[in-house]
Amino acid sequence: MKDYRDFSEDLVRRALRRGADGADAYLVQLRKCAIDARMGTVETLQESSSEGVGLRVFRKGATALVHSTDLSRASLDRLLDEAMRLAAITDSDPGNCLPDARLLAPYAAPLAIHDDLLHSFPIEEKTAQLHEMEAAGRAVDGRINNSNGAWWRDSVERVTLANSAGFVGQYDHTQVGMGVSLVAEQNGVKQTDSWSSSARSLGRLEPAEVIGRKAASRVLRKLGGRPVSTQAVPIVFDPIVGEDLLRILFEALNGMAILRHNSFMVGRLGERVGNPLIHLVDDATMVAGLGSRPFDGEGVGARRTDVIRGGILSSYLCDTFTAIKLGLDCTGNAARRFDAAPVVGPTNLYLEAGTTPPEEIIRSVSRGMFVTKLYWVGTNLANGDYSRGAEGVWIENGELTHPIQEVTIAGNVLDMLQRIAVVGSDLEFRGPLASPTLLVSDIVISGR
Repeated sequence: MKDYRDFSEDLVRRALRRGADGADAYLVQLRKCAIDARMGTVETLQESSSEGVGLRVFRKGATALVHSTDLSRASLDRLLDEAMRLAAITDSDPGNCLPDARLLAPYAAPLAIHDDLLHSFPIEEKTAQLHEMEAAGRAVDGRINNSNGAWWRDSVERVTLANSAGFVGQYDHTQVGMGVSLVAEQNGVKQTDSWSSSARSLGRLEPAEVIGRKAASRVLRKLGGRPVSTQAVPIVFDPIVGEDLLRILFEALNGMAILRHNSFMVGRLGERVGNPLIHLVDDATMVAGLGSRPFDGEGVGARRTDVIRGGILSSYLCDTFTAIKLGLDCTGNAARRFDAAPVVGPTNLYLEAGTTPPEEIIRSVSRGMFVTKLYWVGTNLANGDYSRGAEGVWIENGELTHPIQEVTIAGNVLDMLQRIAVVGSDLEFRGPLASPTLLVSDIVISGR
């Protein structure tokens, strides 16, 4: 891939010569591959490459963003003219500015977010992984009689950023993932479930056979599912379900939601918002993390932020705009595409692991539910009210018994955070958001 650092710095200088008070150029080069296979046959195979630049200018407190995939001199001249024209008719705001120059220092330690081997990994090997994964899952049990298909995705990306505060940075990163969705049938009733693995490098992926067998295990345990009666019982959240809770927490802790007063976390900095067992962290410096990066979409150096520590809300997550408007420190959470303005985004957001194995958590429950999947979004971000369709496995006397379907779990997110009684030891990153197994006491299950 090309080195566009000089190119990006020159584009910023040209914006200043046209009258901008400040500017930044964000350039992305991307190569990606997508393969879908089903029942041993490759159904789609796509490879593509692209590059594009986004130019953001600031003038008298106003800002404008323009972008182009044509990097020719003539095209960029038009881009610069359009940027200045838009800035002249845009309202000003004190939050429209570049980050404080003291924050503009890329994280220097190795992050292991790029895999050279991925550049030359053959298509034939990728498709072979899909066939092996699907075949391994189908071979587990005769009741697995169909497949929704297996998939492979990989990408190689170079990000270049330069701004008028003197920052110029560039980094390469890769991502690869594969998964399979299987169908099982019993007594004429079909169920489907899946498993997948994603990583920064080929060597960190779960083996294809393991993924297939995990998908098989998940779909088989759903056979024979039935509802239960409405009741309030302890609930054990599978780590995948825990990730769903983290998505809600991120939306509530997003600086823009706080600024708009559309969050149940407004005004709670320094307050206890959960059980002292809860330690929520956003860490862009994690080695090989799927959300790791040396600097964010505005050039702010990667860092670790303790968001909730011991149940106390310590920080919101902010980019430059939201930090200035809220009067808080920027946490380096600007996420960005070349064709869009920065927004607040998580990096590696996770709940720190506890010390209790998940098997022990389940054994501690006399009657309750092990939740393995949630359906439809049912959270009121303003007040935290929570209602989701759910399925899982019933727990009786500390043992997993029969599958449960067609139930709804309901409550309030803040109340749930207070009711987290045990945090499991099984923290595993399958994506940029990760949670261990969680035991939440006394949540209402609405069944038959």
